[in-house]
Amino acid sequence: MYHYVESKDYKPYHFFISDKLNRLKQEILKEKKIESQVDSVGSLYKKLITQNNTLPFDLDYNFVIENCLITQLNPGKLKDYAMDYLDNLIAEEYEDFKYCQDSKAAITIRRVVDGRLDFSADIAILAKNKNGQYCRLLHDKQRQKYDWAPVPNSEKVYEIFRKLKNYGYWEDIREIYLKKKNHFLSIQDTDHPSFVVFVETIKEVWDRYENKR
Repeated sequence: MYHYVESKDYKPYHFFISDKLNRLKQEILKEKKIESQVDSVGSLYKKLITQNNTLPFDLDYNFVIENCLITQLNPGKLKDYAMDYLDNLIAEEYEDFKYCQDSKAAITIRRVVDGRLDFSADIAILAKNKNGQYCRLLHDKQRQKYDWAPVPNSEKVYEIFRKLKNYGYWEDIREIYLKKKNHFLSIQDTDHPSFVVFVETIKEVWDRYENKR
């Protein structure tokens, strides 16, 4: 079962990862002229960090491309560039952080202490399609193919999230988000990362709000 993690437990890890991602953001702008934004998914901004009781907690981030549509990007080269740069940064500072893993929908950074996983972070790369939807970069390693997967209802998700908080729906968001996380855990659905769960939660709460108007 998932539960929410207290800020004192995750902040040191967040500061470490966000520092590396912000340096990647600066480097990719300088070298590739690609503007980007780092979003801590479900975490500090939204205070929705969850932990499965049986596992170390992890943090989820979106590395969002701002000035290019998915048709203007080479997804394989973009992911390789990001992984190589992060590997070099981490190797300079820590021995117990392992090299980046090329996960299907993210770049995974792990800290292993005494042979056991202590912490991990998943960094998804996102860009928008021509319809304004956020799309996740996916790597099907079996087929050796990269693709962009649109996230339905994501066009104005942050704008709607801010409105719902201002309207007093924060506790509804927290309750439904945690409920959805535990639902997908119970059915072993691995295709619902935190950002997708967040978008679905915001849509559900917004629909409730609209029905009450």
